[in-house]
Amino acid sequence: MYRFHPSVSYTREYPKREDIVKQIKGVWKRYRIPPVPGIDSFGGVKVHSSQLDGVDVRGKDVAVVGGGASAIEVLGFAAANGAKMVHLLSRFDKWIIPRNPIIDILLSHNIFGAEMYTSYIPEFLLRRFFYRDLADLAPAKEGLWESTPLVNDSVFDQIRDGKAQWLRSDIEKVTKDGIHYNLRARGVPKVVLATPPSSPQGWGRAPVV
Repeated sequence: MYRFHPSVSYTREYPKREDIVKQIKGVWKRYRIPPVPGIDSFGGVKVHSSQLDGVDVRGKDVAVVGGGASAIEVLGFAAANGAKMVHLLSRFDKWIIPRNPIIDILLSHNIFGAEMYTSYIPEFLLRRFFYRDLADLAPAKEGLWESTPLVNDSVFDQIRDGKAQWLRSDIEKVTKDGIHYNLRARGVPKVVLATPPSSPQGWGRAPVV
């Protein structure tokens, strides 16, 4: 695959291994912080998902901004390292499928790689037997083959165990004490204010990861 990457040039032989390492390093050496208003004013700890080494989350509330593969990894990291609660704030829905080779092979047998009139069958089975009581977290309008699903077995267990929350939301701004966001339930907005610990909804000085 890499031999056709536009950033790799060679004449009569494959590029050297160290050249490939340099290219890989160059692609990921920068990261992007979402332009959330007021994020610099937050009084807690702010780190990017690529800088988790050595971050102490034990006993703390952690807000994860994002809903993709990196966000799922951060959720797992925080829950495994003793976070009090992980609040995952996601603007969009992504299908999550189990890390099961048999199921994954069956799903990959869609040779067209796109939504078909029979796609409702595996989607129904995933909601019924994998999502189960968390079926509301499954995408309502996006089909299983309309984007790349996330492969993860533990995220639902962490939510059921009370270690994490998946909040379908739009972030409005960040203040010194927390995050202001609109919580959506299937598109219906509900305003929630993340405030200091005195509030029932409060996160206090929650690290934003």
